[in-house]
Parts: sequence; C-alpha cells; structure tokens
Amino acid sequence: MTVHPTASIAARSAASVVTGSTPDTQVTSAAPSSTSAASIPGTPASAVITACRACTATIPSIVKASRIAWQSSTFSDMPTVAFLGLGAIGTPMARHLAAADLGLRVWNRTAAKAAAFSAEHRAIHAVTPAAAADGADVVITCLPVSADVESLCDGPDGLLATLRPGSVLVDCTSGDPATSRRLAARCAAQGVAFLDAPVSGGVAGAEQAALTVMVGGDAAVLERVRPVLAVFGKKIVHCGGVGAGDAVKAVNNALLALHLWSTAEGLAALTQAGVRPEVALDVINTSSGRSNASMNLFPERVLTRAFPRTFRLALLDKDVGIAAGVAREQKVATPMLQLTAELFRAAHVALGEEADHVEVVKWVERLTGTVIE
Repeated sequence: MTVHPTASIAARSAASVVTGSTPDTQVTSAAPSSTSAASIPGTPASAVITACRACTATIPSIVKASRIAWQSSTFSDMPTVAFLGLGAIGTPMARHLAAADLGLRVWNRTAAKAAAFSAEHRAIHAVTPAAAADGADVVITCLPVSADVESLCDGPDGLLATLRPGSVLVDCTSGDPATSRRLAARCAAQGVAFLDAPVSGGVAGAEQAALTVMVGGDAAVLERVRPVLAVFGKKIVHCGGVGAGDAVKAVNNALLALHLWSTAEGLAALTQAGVRPEVALDVINTSSGRSNASMNLFPERVLTRAFPRTFRLALLDKDVGIAAGVAREQKVATPMLQLTAELFRAAHVALGEEADHVEVVKWVERLTGTVIE
C-alpha cells in the first residue's frame, strides 16, 4: 500500500490495512489480502485482536504487554506509528512494529525497499516523509547520522510539514547532541515533542526485540511513548535532557572502539611472543581484562577471519568522534578518548566506507605486521 504525499491521512485511517477498506483518494494499490478475520469488514474488534494474536504467536511477549500499556498513555487509542529508515537495524525494528498492529507507515530513501517491506508486512508505504508523518502519533527515525534526520524535516515533503501538535518525534539515530537539541527546538515551535533515543544491541538485538534504548528528553514524554519503544526495546533508560541519549550512546561506542583496538594490539604482541590468540583469549575471558570484544567479536569474527559486515567502521568512527566532541564541549581532559578518535579516523580512511567495524583489526595487523588467527 502506497501513500501519496498529497494524501491527508487521519490517525486511524491506517486501519484500512486491517479491515480492507482502502480510500481511493489515499492509496494507489491495495495491500495483500488476508483470509483472517482481520480482513473481513465489520468484524468485531475483539475478533480482529484474537485473529491477530493467533497469527503472531511467535512475536515476543513484550508486544502483547505493550498493547495493555496503551490504556495508560495519553493517546486516545492505540497510537499510529511512522518509521523512517529501513537499514540493517531499522528493518527488524520496523518489522516488530508492523506485527504490533500500529497502523505502521514506512519511508526509506530507497523507495523500493519501503515498497517491498510494506508488501510483506502489515504496513503502508509512504512516498515522502510528510506522508509518513501525516496523522501519526509517534514518528520514529533511524538513519546513519543526525544531519540525515534534519534534512528530512524541511520543505513541503518534510516531517515538519505534517507533524501535528501533540505528536512525538523519536530519533533512534546514533546522533550528535547539538543537532538533537536543534531538532527539539524546531519541533517544540509547532507543539511536537522530541526524544533522542539511540539504540544498542546490533542487528541481533533488533531481530530479537532486545535492544537497549538510551533516551534524552522529557521524562513524561518518554512514558507516553514507552509502550511503542518496548515493542523493539528490552531495556529503556531515561538518560537526561535532550541530547543525553546521544551522548551516552557515543561514549558506549567509543568504549567499544577502544576495546577493539587495544585487544588487537595485545593479541598481536602475544602472537609475536609465541602465545596462540585462542589461548590468550581463553585466559583473558575469565579474567579482569575481558570485554565484549574479547569474549564475542574476536572469537567469532577475527580468529575465524569471517568479518561479517553488520556495522560499518565509518559509523563507529562517527560515534567516537561525537564522544570526543562531547568531552571537548564539557572541557573534560580525555586524552585516551581523543587518541581513539584519531586512530579510528585513520583506519576509516585506510579501509574505506564499506568496511565493518571489526575490520579495524586488519588495520592493526598491518601496523604490527601480525595476523591474529
């Protein structure tokens, strides 16, 4: 189902996907039909819910729990949600939201990807950000950088053209605090609340609806949208004011970067000293020097030489740079953090835009003349 940019979509019009009633002025093609009770016009709401539950038995229990939580939110009914950004992590996040029957609208810069997603899942394909946000209670963005989110706000096809007073823009991008504060101010000017809510847990966490969500903004606004975030987030933490979520995520990823680099250097040195990497890791991972890098990334990706591409080095470089910038803005002396930012910038330049973050180990191997395997 595709929504045109000129379509005026009421908050509950997305129910047409469920009931099969598709206003001709809003939709260019119908969603695939279903033989469940949910596809029969006039079916009682209780029967629809029963049918949906029956066909979504494998959805994490948090989805069902979040249905109950709607009752205590300030939205008049189950909120309508828009999701923009169907990347490696965004796609499974959106998939969980679609399964939760939230009248989901999806938009992606590559329109074909959004069209394919809406054809496969219970969602509407919006052809512009404005069409996605039109009538939505909660709009979620999940893009590579904050500048991408800001660019979606402008013009007649932008988010701010249709975001209505009382709605909430939740940015799950691993963004920078300054841009988030600027976005929050622009949203506030037209009565829209804003939360920065970057996520951690990678593709696996997104697939399992087990992401950690770090939230910056008004705590009361978070409580309003918490049931939505709980559809894909296992741990949701209010970190402080606008930008606090971004700052925590950036520092978290800076620590990941530091662990990757230092573990690679340590294992290179031990390899040259005659210690096999797997033996070293066996000791380290039951001792005080262990980390996620040593316990998971090195055994699964480095020693096997697999290096699957799940999170780009370019994005980790960006995050470490944000963390270093936060420290400088607060006038905190962070020589290790600043050095890590410089090292990852150099590795990013050397390895290119498509390299995975764990491939930074290959750069350390070049510098040390040692292969860790």
